[in-house]
Amino acid sequence: MTNLIVPSHSSVLTPNKSFAYLRNNNNNGSGYFVSSSVWDNSFHVFKVDQTSLTHVFPGRQKYSLIANVASAGAPFLLTSWRDSSLTLWNVKLSDQSMPIYRVTPHLTSLVDIDASPVLKLIASLDKSRKLILSYLPTGRYIRGFDVKGDDKLNKLMLMSNGYILVASELETSDRNSIKTFIRVFGINTNCLAEKQINGQMLIWCRAEFDSGFDGIGIILKEKIFEFLEIPTLNCIFRLKLGSKPIVALHCIPQCLVFVLIDTDG
Repeated sequence: MTNLIVPSHSSVLTPNKSFAYLRNNNNNGSGYFVSSSVWDNSFHVFKVDQTSLTHVFPGRQKYSLIANVASAGAPFLLTSWRDSSLTLWNVKLSDQSMPIYRVTPHLTSLVDIDASPVLKLIASLDKSRKLILSYLPTGRYIRGFDVKGDDKLNKLMLMSNGYILVASELETSDRNSIKTFIRVFGINTNCLAEKQINGQMLIWCRAEFDSGFDGIGIILKEKIFEFLEIPTLNCIFRLKLGSKPIVALHCIPQCLVFVLIDTDG
């Protein structure tokens, strides 16, 4: 499980929530690529197949700026907006004037969202440090957590095994460095584990294996790669990377490898 490869050409998704890929289950590489666009307050859906990329439609919500997009399992797309609302769309429908639903479980602006079609859950995190679980098919509120601390929350991940990961960072008192904090929550439990890392995390990705062993890969600004076990957050291995910045990270569980893409592609 310690293979690390850096291919010269690969197609992966960077872990920000400005775009998402909704892959069909027919194994022919087709699906939908979704990109958010702040300048026109919308998201744009493109149909992908082996030979073409076709713009299908733009989607928007009146009187609110788009914040994040996330796959909810093809053909469903989850979006969050600056008014703290969550919206679920079916990108296959010809009439995109109305979403499946729009809910507002938060009182303040959202930091990040994620969805699991396996668990049929949505996880959403806001700036008041409230982490909320909602039922994916209807948007119904299930429960909330308080994320304790005074660090800056910035990333959220909902894993299919039921663990919820929250990442944050805190500038040290001398303002010369940044520490990263990762917390693990369970669906029915409060914080199970917390890890402090000396360095600023830039990218992370889930690593969910058929054996039941799950973890995350992370890239630090200090050019360090770490593989952490979930839910314990124990470090399985740690590698020093080369001088070129890493811009994308992806796990291929069938091959037990992580793929890292640098600025040269």
